[in-house]
Amino acid sequence: MKGRMVAWAAAMSLMLIAAGSLGFGVASASDHNNAGGAGDSADAPRGVLASAFVIGAVVQGDGTLNRSTAPGVTSNHLGKGVYEVIFPLDVTACTFVATIGKVNSSGVAPPGFITTVGRNGEPDGVFVATTNPNKESKNKPFHLTVSCPP
Repeated sequence: MKGRMVAWAAAMSLMLIAAGSLGFGVASASDHNNAGGAGDSADAPRGVLASAFVIGAVVQGDGTLNRSTAPGVTSNHLGKGVYEVIFPLDVTACTFVATIGKVNSSGVAPPGFITTVGRNGEPDGVFVATTNPNKESKNKPFHLTVSCPP
């Protein structure tokens, strides 16, 4: 397991270096004059990627939190195929990516669809809905990643 994590970290480092050399997400002196432009980061020196804070959660089909990458994450099953995941920080300025997937290391989850949106009235929450291929609400396990700006 440790070897795989080291390999993953090395691969991510190479990907960030490659992205920086291609100009993706790189802050530069000219960015300070482009309000809202790609790569905006007033604090990042020229040529340095601005880093995001990433937090994740793996939730079982019944809404039970299987694991997370940070303490303080909770999940709730709100109804058939409907969940909320609460994080220990305000996620209103963050992006959400989710995929249906088993919570263990073996097998493949049955196909379906998943959608995410910020949780109305909960600045630290994400609303998640899962359906089967016929678009009928269905309880499904999922993985959710939240990326927040620096």
